[in-house]
Amino acid sequence: MKSLLFLLGLTVMAGGLIDIDALWDYKNPRESEKKFRVALQENRLQQNKEWVLELQTQIARALGLQKNFDKAKETLSAIEPAIKQGSFLRAEVRFLLERGRLLYLQKKEAASRPFFAKAHELSLERDLDYFVVDSANMLGIVEKGQSARDEWKLKALEFAESSEDAATRAWLGTLYHDYAWVKFDAGDKEGALKLFQKSSVAMLKKGDLAGERVARWCGAKIKRLLGKSHEALRDQLKLESEYRRLNAPDGFVLEELAEIHQELGEKEKARAYFHDAYMILAQDGWMVSTQRTRLERLKKLGGMAFVN
Repeated sequence: MKSLLFLLGLTVMAGGLIDIDALWDYKNPRESEKKFRVALQENRLQQNKEWVLELQTQIARALGLQKNFDKAKETLSAIEPAIKQGSFLRAEVRFLLERGRLLYLQKKEAASRPFFAKAHELSLERDLDYFVVDSANMLGIVEKGQSARDEWKLKALEFAESSEDAATRAWLGTLYHDYAWVKFDAGDKEGALKLFQKSSVAMLKKGDLAGERVARWCGAKIKRLLGKSHEALRDQLKLESEYRRLNAPDGFVLEELAEIHQELGEKEKARAYFHDAYMILAQDGWMVSTQRTRLERLKKLGGMAFVN
């Protein structure tokens, strides 16, 4: 048992139970699913029925993220009778959340909302802070109407700030980031900048270095839009250096550097950065599918107007 836990890097909580959330790698749901199934096979751990049910909800979530919707639904349906018959405070909330998330992944946002709303209600009643924030965050995505979505995002943020639970407060980096864009869309760039700076600190505190770099990039972008070009340049150059040390040049950083040099009247530097940004971002699936005009602009300003 010890060797298996060591090899998988599993975190064991009090009582000998594996920390389910520590198994997650949201960028690799297939690998996460494998870890969940290995943990589920440990007979000693299966003595805790609620833990087993919680783990199965996360297997369903991993399947959904792999777009294996039928198998995910089947997994949740298989545990539904036990959820309804038992008094499983946490497992029931996780079950509702994953029912909702599965519908959301299938682009059935209206159908997902009642599941998130019920999960939020039960989480509040049961003092499950982490799931209060999780459910509010999801309602901030699926609620009908932008103002209603923004209200849920603010509720999630304020609740996480007031919580004394470390896992709940670990949400803050993401929540500051999301609400910063709400501020930005409302025209409050200074407010957005402050929240991105808070996001950077919170991400660093929980050890999410990738998230911290994204927060700094967002803050630097806002500085540029506020006319603070030299501050933005300093911040983006630092990010460029960090990404190159990781051997992973970031096209979005290069794009911002191009925009800054363009605004400073440094045309040759701007063109070089536009060129390099295009060469990277033209390989990005999201950019290709949703940002064609933006890519064409990068291509033109990078001196590649006639490159196929």
